[in-house]
Amino acid sequence: MSSVETADSVFIQLAKDSAELESLLDLLDESYAYLKPGEFDLTEEAVVGQACCVCHSKVWYRATVEQVHGDGTLSVRFIDHGVLTVVRAKDVKQVLPKLLEMRTLTFRCHLVGCQPEKAGT
Repeated sequence: MSSVETADSVFIQLAKDSAELESLLDLLDESYAYLKPGEFDLTEEAVVGQACCVCHSKVWYRATVEQVHGDGTLSVRFIDHGVLTVVRAKDVKQVLPKLLEMRTLTFRCHLVGCQPEKAGT
């Protein structure tokens, strides 16, 4: 399991895709780690649903903008991990076309019949 969103919604990665995920992370690092200031910056304000790349904890990820906040931050979901996090808008870069062509390496699954536990039970 890659990430838990709610009691009935999880993101998974298939074990058979682990080498492909490692290659993707290497490609992201090669493509973005040594950018010059301003290189690949978003040309316009970010919008919900927009594909992008984000550096988070010194690792580059492919992401989708989930929410635009008024304080210069964005909620983004790492599409190959399922993780939702808040990042500074200035840390978000345009996604390179070659990265858009690659398939997503995580799947959202909904677990039928799962309910969060009620407090006190």
